Order: sequence, then C-alpha cells, then structure tokens
Amino acid sequence: MTPSSSSIPASGPRTCRTGSLTSSRNRCKPGMTLIEILVVIAIIGILAVLIFPSLKKSINLANQVKCLGNLKQIGIAAEQYTQDYNNTFPPVDYWPDWLSPYFFNTNKFRFPPHTKTVFWCPSAVPTDLGSAWNGNVAYAINAQGYAGLGRFQETSVNGLQTVPSKRIAFMDGNSGNMWDTSPQRVPAWHGNCYNVIFQDSHAESVLTNQFPPGSAAWKNLLWGYKRY
Repeated sequence: MTPSSSSIPASGPRTCRTGSLTSSRNRCKPGMTLIEILVVIAIIGILAVLIFPSLKKSINLANQVKCLGNLKQIGIAAEQYTQDYNNTFPPVDYWPDWLSPYFFNTNKFRFPPHTKTVFWCPSAVPTDLGSAWNGNVAYAINAQGYAGLGRFQETSVNGLQTVPSKRIAFMDGNSGNMWDTSPQRVPAWHGNCYNVIFQDSHAESVLTNQFPPGSAAWKNLLWGYKRY
C-alpha cells in the first residue's frame, strides 16, 4: 500500500512552535536586543574608565621600584669599584664604562641604542637622552664637588662637613652626570619624585616638592652638607 502524501514528513528545516513538546535544544532562543547590546557596551566602557587609571598607576609604581633596584645595583657596583681602586669613585665622564665589568664582564659600555640594562630606567623616555653611551644610560653620577665624592666616608667640602647618608651618589638623569647648575638634567619620569642612591648605598625616592631641582635644598643633596 502506497503511503499517502499526508503521512510523509515534510522536508526542509524544522520550525519552532511555541508550546510544542520538542526538546529544549530545538526550541527557539531569542538573541540580544539592540538596547541590551548598548547596555553591555556602556558597562564595559565604564569599567575601562575605572580600571585603566589604576592600571597605569600600578605600572608606573612598578617601574619606579625597578628603577630603585637598578640604582641599588649601581651603588653596590660603585662600592666594589672603590674597594678595587683605592677607595675612589670612577671618573665622572666614563663611569658606565668603568662599572660595566661588574655587570657584563666587559670594560666597554657599547650596546645597541636604548638597550634595557641596569643603566636604563624603565620609565625613561628615549628622546630625553643624549647620544652618550649610545643613549643607553638613564642615570647620572653626582659630579658636583667631585674631589670629596670619591670616598664613602665623611669629608669636608668648602669648609662644611658632608656625610654619605645625605649626599647623592647617582640619580635619575638624562646626561650621565649631574651638577648643581644643571637642574634641567633631572627628568620627570616618575611624576612627583626622582630616584637617587646616596653615598652610603641606600636608595630612595626624593619628592620633587621637597627638593625641587635647582633649589638650595636640592644642591645640599648634591653636596651632602650636614646643615639640613
């Protein structure tokens, strides 16, 4: 007996019928409306506005901590240098070359431009740096009153007593060396502070509003006088 056409299931895609006893996987699932999509986008935008500033602040703080770590290593290398060279600091104009052997087993600081080594501040802006050492040095040695800087002990400069714990040895800098007449060499890479390491090898962040570059207080940090 030939089956009637009414008993042959119709071909083509299945259609969903409201209230039918079909399985859940065959039921129609409505998509998101335009309003719902806009609400989701708005929520994502609000979260981005709230999160991105905090994320940037965290990154800047991490870079500042790493920068302090770099200065601490440089200070340790300088102290080792003084032990090897009759308790004196390396020459002002070539200090990265002289300290390089304590890091890289080489006596010449020659790397591709802007190489990220211990001499590079992670917050440094390459365009702020000069061509010295291929633009790879983002720190400066304290060249002020250098005759008294070469020893990790109390010295007398211009008739005033200086102490290692109050005298900068190295700091953030865009020229390799620092003088009390060159405050423009102090970069603003860390916002409201700049990182330094003192002659006694302790590193800290110095607030710009307390020791503004070029001020008498800042010059005292370079000379290391007891008077502050």
